[in-house]
Amino acid sequence: MTHTPTPWIVKEKQKGRFYRIMSEDNKSIADVWLGNDGDQSQPVKQDAEHIVKCVNAHDDLVNALKGILPLKGACPDGIWDNEWKAIENILNQLENVKKD
Repeated sequence: MTHTPTPWIVKEKQKGRFYRIMSEDNKSIADVWLGNDGDQSQPVKQDAEHIVKCVNAHDDLVNALKGILPLKGACPDGIWDNEWKAIENILNQLENVKKD
């Protein structure tokens, strides 16, 4: 699966009524709106910023996990087995995000 290249950014629209997630070259990706009732307590800006933060961090996180996997061979058998399985599981889940 491909998606708009990162980094993504957030821009405020209509005086905080919604926030637009955009590519660095100003292409619109998605809008995060207040509900129809205009509930100002909704954390719309924070939601949009969280989405952007996660997307922008994804590739670096995958690469960091891939970078430590070769260290597994340096550990004696049985040492940190559960931790290595957890790292491999997390890496697989993160890589699956980009599939489909």
